[in-house]
Amino acid sequence: MTSSKSNCGQCGSDKVKPEDFADELSRKEYSISLMCQRCQDVFFADVEDDGTEEMACPHCGSFSCYEVSDDDKLRCAFTGKEVDE
Repeated sequence: MTSSKSNCGQCGSDKVKPEDFADELSRKEYSISLMCQRCQDVFFADVEDDGTEEMACPHCGSFSCYEVSDDDKLRCAFTGKEVDE
């Protein structure tokens, strides 16, 4: 990252700063994917705390993007599209 602030290509945040990244690998990932640290954390979290694996989202590929919408449907937090269980 050369500028002091940039945009996240995933969530659109315009407050991405180099000092926000956890480590050099995360900064390198940003240069490839344009994902802020929060989005990287969500996208690459593929194992639950109990060690069981989750199903990858068919819309964004993340393992932990799921949210339940107001209409009680399971949706991708990044795309808003409904996910079949």
